[in-house]
Amino acid sequence: MFRTGLILIALSFLPWLAIPFVPWLPLLNSPTQKASTVTGLIVLAEVLFWFGLLLTGKETWSAIKLHGWKKVPKKIIELIKTSPKK
Repeated sequence: MFRTGLILIALSFLPWLAIPFVPWLPLLNSPTQKASTVTGLIVLAEVLFWFGLLLTGKETWSAIKLHGWKKVPKKIIELIKTSPKK
């Protein structure tokens, strides 16, 4: 469960990276569709992050608070590499 949670946290960054590309998607014609897609991506990112954090536990939250948000991706990758496989 711990490793799954860390992977979900790492995956939560992908929707944030996709948001800048939404205006250039050819399938989305109206501004309403584009806004809805951006909103959906934001919700998806938050759900993945918080569900992953719930699975990993208090230690991960403490590590995130200790190292700051800018270093979260690097710390998550380190935790995935060093976490015990179950």
